[in-house]
Amino acid sequence: MGRLVPALGFMYTLQYLDLSGNLFYRPIPARMNDLWGLNYLNLSSNNFTGVFPSGIRNLQQLYVLDLHSNQLRGDIQDLSSELRNVEFLDLSYNMFYGSLSMDLHNISSLANTINGQLPSFGSLPNLHVLRLGNNQLFGLIPEELLESLIHLKELDLSGNGFSGPIHVINSTTLSILNLSSNVLSSSLPSSVGGCHKVDLSRNVLTGDISVMQSWEATLDILDLSSNELSGSIPNLTSQFPSLTTHNIKNNSLEGILPPVLGNFQRLSAVDLSLNKLDGPIPPSNDLKKVLVLADDAVLAEINLALRFFGRPNLQKQGRVPHILLRYEFDKLYLAELSVRQNKLNGALPNSIGNLSNSLRKLSVSKNQLIGTIPKEIGSLRNLTVLSLVGNNLNGNIPSTPGKIKSLQRLFLGSNNFHGSIPNEICLLSNMGELYVEHNKLSGSIPSCIENLKRFAGGSLDPNIRPSRVLEIVDLSWNQISGSISRVIGSFQSLTSLNLSRNSFSGPIPNTMGKLITLDFFHFKA
Repeated sequence: MGRLVPALGFMYTLQYLDLSGNLFYRPIPARMNDLWGLNYLNLSSNNFTGVFPSGIRNLQQLYVLDLHSNQLRGDIQDLSSELRNVEFLDLSYNMFYGSLSMDLHNISSLANTINGQLPSFGSLPNLHVLRLGNNQLFGLIPEELLESLIHLKELDLSGNGFSGPIHVINSTTLSILNLSSNVLSSSLPSSVGGCHKVDLSRNVLTGDISVMQSWEATLDILDLSSNELSGSIPNLTSQFPSLTTHNIKNNSLEGILPPVLGNFQRLSAVDLSLNKLDGPIPPSNDLKKVLVLADDAVLAEINLALRFFGRPNLQKQGRVPHILLRYEFDKLYLAELSVRQNKLNGALPNSIGNLSNSLRKLSVSKNQLIGTIPKEIGSLRNLTVLSLVGNNLNGNIPSTPGKIKSLQRLFLGSNNFHGSIPNEICLLSNMGELYVEHNKLSGSIPSCIENLKRFAGGSLDPNIRPSRVLEIVDLSWNQISGSISRVIGSFQSLTSLNLSRNSFSGPIPNTMGKLITLDFFHFKA
């Protein structure tokens, strides 16, 4: 920390200087520009102020200049006009101002609150990486950036105000393209060249999504979410064999879910939510084609939430298909399954236990499920989040969730569970959040809760490495009785405790005074 000493300027043979992530302050000394042999300079993540000293043109061998996350200011043109051979420039998170209507030479990254239109980049044939994200740039995107004239490998213009159409992407070298969060309009481009990652999300693109049937087969990641695209999901059988992420949520797509997703053998994330797709999840063999990809598939997330089952006023109802949970999932590395906020009904199938290999998160919340929690749910040994909130489930809370030692967040609220809280809840030594509010639970808080010293920092199971401490407990709107256990005071990590609308008796224990991190305590009768 402190001021940067001018004596650094006497280290004439220095080629590499990295002082990032410290607490240096005050202006950058002018003698820095005497380091003629310097080719790498990183002063990022400090508290430098003022303008960068003039004379950086002396550093003819400098190819990396990283000044991000300081408090530097000044006209960006005054600094960049002195650069000659820089290949990477990061000035983000400072207070530079001005426009980009200047002569740029091999600049590969600019990210500030700069404004203005983009200049012509035809004079920069050696430019490989151009990052101008999160600025205040506007106008049309220069066509040469999307052609082979400049051998760009990465282009990031996200978070600006670029408008107009993107007719075609012809570049054969461009691999990563991020044009998200602009105001681009018109239809999808007719080609994406050799791109592996394309992000056109959060624009105002319109037209039929079937245009992508003419795209090249190189795509790994595709994000078209939050646009105004229409039509039905096209049949893309074997067209994108390397596709890992497919996000087209929040558009106006219609029709049924095609079975062709099953042909993407590397698919790891699918999000089709917030569209106008209708019909049930394809039953039996069709669903197998959708979800059972291949023996080596690595499906990590399926998100069919919100309106997947139909248009807002025409939602169709249906049971949770057993095929969702059959043996075929043993071949997958499914990490997250969400079918929340639909109108699924019927019981939760016993075959849910077949998702035990890799499932980390399971949410079937806010549906119309009935029946009891199947005991097979205890087989989900790697589960960290279980959300059954907002259904019509009933019966006792089974003891089997106590077998899921990895469970960190348990949501059982707003159902019709009755009986007492099972003692096995005390075995969940990694529990961080427990919600059982708005049920018909009775009895007292389990006395074994005193054994959960893990919640106060210890661990009952030496094989479980603690990842969380108990922070939130909501037992409200039940019929729980008895006194509030004195052991509550040992849960010194609690931030929220809601015991309201129950039948507790006796005084609030003095040990509550130990809850020094508690922000919310509700004990209304």
